[in-house]
Amino acid sequence: MKLDFYPRIALTSIKSNKKLYYPYLMTCVMIVMMFYIMCYVTSSKTISQLTAGQQLQLITSLGCFVIGFFAVLFLFYTNSFLSKRRQKEFGLYQILGMSKGNIAIVLFFEYVFVLVASLVLGLFFGILLSKFAESILVRMAAGVVNYQFEISEVSAISTILLFVFCFLMMYVFNTISINLSKPIDLVNGQLDSDTAPKANWLLAIFGIVLLAYAYYLAIRVQNTIGALAVFFAAVIMVIIASYCLFIAFSVALCKLLQTNKKFYYQTTHFISVSNMGFRMKRNGASLATICILSTMVLVMISSTSALYFSTEDALETSNKYDCIVKTTFTNNDQLSADNINLIERLIEDSNENSIVIMKDKCVFQALTISGIIQKETLITNPNDQSDYTFITSDIVQINIFSTSDYERLTGKQIKLADNQGLFINNDTNYQGETISFDGEKTYDLLYEKESFYQGTIDLASSFKSACLIVNDYDDLASILFPNGGNAKFFYCFNTDSTLENQSDYLSLVVKNLKESEADFYLYNTECKESYRMDVYSSFGGLFFIGIIISITFIVATALIIYYKQTIEGYEDEKKYQIMKNVGMSDKDIKSTIHYQMLIVFFSPLILAVIHLMFALPMIHYLLKAFNFVNIRPLIFSAIICVLVYCFVYLMVFKATSNVYYGIVSSNDR
Repeated sequence: MKLDFYPRIALTSIKSNKKLYYPYLMTCVMIVMMFYIMCYVTSSKTISQLTAGQQLQLITSLGCFVIGFFAVLFLFYTNSFLSKRRQKEFGLYQILGMSKGNIAIVLFFEYVFVLVASLVLGLFFGILLSKFAESILVRMAAGVVNYQFEISEVSAISTILLFVFCFLMMYVFNTISINLSKPIDLVNGQLDSDTAPKANWLLAIFGIVLLAYAYYLAIRVQNTIGALAVFFAAVIMVIIASYCLFIAFSVALCKLLQTNKKFYYQTTHFISVSNMGFRMKRNGASLATICILSTMVLVMISSTSALYFSTEDALETSNKYDCIVKTTFTNNDQLSADNINLIERLIEDSNENSIVIMKDKCVFQALTISGIIQKETLITNPNDQSDYTFITSDIVQINIFSTSDYERLTGKQIKLADNQGLFINNDTNYQGETISFDGEKTYDLLYEKESFYQGTIDLASSFKSACLIVNDYDDLASILFPNGGNAKFFYCFNTDSTLENQSDYLSLVVKNLKESEADFYLYNTECKESYRMDVYSSFGGLFFIGIIISITFIVATALIIYYKQTIEGYEDEKKYQIMKNVGMSDKDIKSTIHYQMLIVFFSPLILAVIHLMFALPMIHYLLKAFNFVNIRPLIFSAIICVLVYCFVYLMVFKATSNVYYGIVSSNDR
């Protein structure tokens, strides 16, 4: 036997199955390219030299892991489509006298050809576009682009090793599957799908209840900690519920439609509904996968784009002033007038050579205390810890200011009695007439709607937060300190000085504070311009990963839809030929296909959009950890992403439905 016999058989097999192999090859090329690009930016020297380069590359390394992990799962998943379609071919090979060992050799060359083509083309386009991707990421991170072209050998080797591993595992899996099957089973492998589908009402109801509960968990979240606590559980429940709905509920729905005689016994409905039952039985899991991938794309790109385009808002929320020096105290001995005067003097003496020009100086204090409000009492130190859950949406953080500091910060004049407090709700919705701190100090409350300290100090909390203004600030501090409270002293100012001068000044402040003998617990400095670099690097990195992963998921979704349409076209070919022989016109066939496709293939998209709608409140609270306060940009971003994704999905649907129609109507043969 000639040495080129098996390679020629493998090439002939790939060409004869080009409708299956070519889209698969294109997808492999795309995933190889995306993985190389992500590895390239992770190891890029240009990005590592950015102000927050290490932080940014840590984020992109997460993107490498996500795409690599997805590549393994997706290639195995799509490999099942190819194997299913070619079972009959492998069975015929054996019946015609080819041994299982010979088939394994043919398969080996097929996988080698596809792997080599994927790596060569994927690495070519990856190397070609890697510098462009790096430039985009650098600009997103507010850095300076370096146009020197280079090839990352480490990234190329990592990409080759990953995909060699994937294809080797797929080859082993397929070889074992063929060796364990009989030729007659391979030839008749698709006959079991022709039995009438049965409705599994128990699984359908379970899916509906589970999805409803996941939605309930998502919309009842009221803070970041609560969102983190339920996020992963809600995601798992939504995934399981989606599979239950498409596998069981969809078939049950078709059964219900068949009981409606007026609806069912119409030409279009009769064929579409009956065929949909079979399609859902065979392909419910694939449609659920499309739904989950679509949801991931919408959630990922909506959240990361909203975060990136709201960077300036996040900066203003967290840093109204250019420079901040903050000192934290944990007892009354530390919180003394002498200490505060010493800190002010050390801060101002550090600028004796006018390193920075200060303006809009603001000095104030704030108390912070957390607990659970029950019956108008803030419980900070319960006797029975089992009665309270401190990692739930019940936790409230209250930030307390003196009347004088409030007037200095806002420019407003207020008059409060000694037993009165001005209460400002941020997101607690507390409406009590009074508030008591562990029953030791009680205030009658007046309410103010507008928050005043956001962007001034770093009191942004993962919990629900509120603000209280009191006259007897010092007396309240002595009560709160033993119960876990702490006090902060802030020295803030704006400046037109350069970032370098600001950094030099703040470094000198830290040095002088360290060398002093002042008795305070903790101190740190913040520079808005330096923080800006960190924020743009973080948000830009997340947005970049969101784009890369979303493109990968969209391509994967398109391939799954294409495979479903193609394979189902071959499976339904005989059925539609029978309908054509009994008098059904091409127009009726196309109308029936169109109606059926609209219902079947747009149901994952509709459910994905519903998933996104219920996820938005939880996403908003998760983004609050990044000082993302306003939900409007998130809603706007979600709407734009849904519209764009629907357009892309529509294009994929149109192209694949034409392929399906061409197969079942035999117009392409």
